[in-house]
Amino acid sequence: MPQERNLIIREMTQKDVPEVHRLEEICFSLPWSEESIRDSLCMPSAIFLAAEDEGHVVGYVGMYQSFEEASILNVAVDPSYRRRHIAESLLLELHARARREEVSRIFLEVRISNAPAIALYEKLGYTCIGTRKRFYTHPVEDAFTMEMNLC
Repeated sequence: MPQERNLIIREMTQKDVPEVHRLEEICFSLPWSEESIRDSLCMPSAIFLAAEDEGHVVGYVGMYQSFEEASILNVAVDPSYRRRHIAESLLLELHARARREEVSRIFLEVRISNAPAIALYEKLGYTCIGTRKRFYTHPVEDAFTMEMNLC
């Protein structure tokens, strides 16, 4: 199992797109294309962070901001690096940056079967505010909508 010696949480760059796309393909049934990732990085309302270990992207998180609210798009960690608090580190840094941008509330959707992610979000202060029926495809599944107040 890889051992991260010098994990760095930093802003994602265009240079990271191929490795982020690789994570998308590993982690999600409907991965974003490289073009979609590149386009999202260029949006002024977007914050994307990468977790880097020994020069390789092993995780990432992305968020779009709209005034005082934001939506988390994806959180992904390479399966061989999971259970090492990488997603937590990414989210904590994302929260810090969101506060600096005067975001007061963050929303996200999560598959109702994704118990590890739900547990992490609850640990960080997110609460379930509803269910979106058939939100996900491949496979079809409901999503919990979760919210965190940063104030």
